[in-house]
Amino acid sequence: MQYFKKYAETHASEFDEIVRLLSFSNWEFLDIVTPLALANAGFYRLESHEIPDAVKCAFCHLVLINWKVTDVVIDEHRAKRANCQFIRNRASTTNVPIDPKLLFCHSYINSDNESTTHSYNNDNKTNSNNHAINYNRAMEENTRLKELRQCKVCLDKEMDTVFLPCGHFMCCTSCAAKINNCAVCRLLIRGTVNAFIPPV
Repeated sequence: MQYFKKYAETHASEFDEIVRLLSFSNWEFLDIVTPLALANAGFYRLESHEIPDAVKCAFCHLVLINWKVTDVVIDEHRAKRANCQFIRNRASTTNVPIDPKLLFCHSYINSDNESTTHSYNNDNKTNSNNHAINYNRAMEENTRLKELRQCKVCLDKEMDTVFLPCGHFMCCTSCAAKINNCAVCRLLIRGTVNAFIPPV
C-alpha cells in the first residue's frame, strides 16, 4: 500500500489511473459504483464538490453526479461525452492504466492514513448489490474488449486486416486500402490478410 501512496505522490496526475483510484478514499458509495470502475473510465473524485458522489474526467473534464446501481460508468461517460479522447481511443491518450491484479480487491488510504481493503465480494452486501456490481463489471469488461477490437484508424469498424510482412493488426479492410505504410512500424505494406476474430 505504501508503494501506491508514494507512487501517487510522485506521479500526481489524474492521467494516472492509480492516482485517480486513490482520490476515492472514504468513498461512501461502494454499493452503487466502485472506485475502480470510475478510475478505469477516466474519472477522479471531486471532493470539494457540494454533491458527494461527483466525479470528473481527467481528459474531457466532464463532471458526473447522482450515480445509480444500474449505471455502467464507461457507458455513462460515452453517452455524455462521446468525443472525449479517452472514450474515443484510450490507447492514444496519456492514460497510465492500473495493474489488473487489483481488479477484484484493492486497498487505498482512508482519512486516518490507515490501509482499508474493500473486497467486491464482501459477505455483508446484499445479493442484489453483488449482482449489480458483477453486471457493471461485466458490461465494462465487454465494452473494453470491444474497444480493443476497434479499428485504430476510423474508430468505427472492427479490425479485420493483418499487414504483411510486418504482421501488425490494427485496422479494418476499408482503412487498410487507404494506407501504404503500416501505422505502427511505418514499414511498406506489401500485402494484407483478412483475419477473423471470434465474437466477444
